[in-house]
Amino acid sequence: MDEIVIDENNFNQYFKDTRTNKPEHGDILVFYRSMAELVEGDMKGQMINALFHEKIGAQKAIQILMKIGGASHKEAIKVVKSMNEDLIAGKTMEEVYKNPYPFLLELSFYTKKEYVPKDDPHWEVIQLKSFAGKDAE
Repeated sequence: MDEIVIDENNFNQYFKDTRTNKPEHGDILVFYRSMAELVEGDMKGQMINALFHEKIGAQKAIQILMKIGGASHKEAIKVVKSMNEDLIAGKTMEEVYKNPYPFLLELSFYTKKEYVPKDDPHWEVIQLKSFAGKDAE
């Protein structure tokens, strides 16, 4: 049997984001966790804009980092708190924009067991069961 090569071009064929997909028969749930940095870019610009120009700016910035950046609620709060502390301490918007902010990235996917990298500490596998009367075979 030929070995499957999964890369950035076909990743979404094999790993389905749990936020937008439902599991198929035989799927498992996997979590990918890794340290990441919030760096210069559109997402960070949206977050800074929310902090400066919206009544509930911190909440919106947290939501942006969670939805687009893959941060957990707790991690997103930590990043936004650090950004706010920098702004309160006198850093300019440009300095905050250029400063990287580390966070724990957490993404979840439905996939088949054979597609999950083996011996990679970033991946955690959760077996799914069917509860339509009895456990899945």
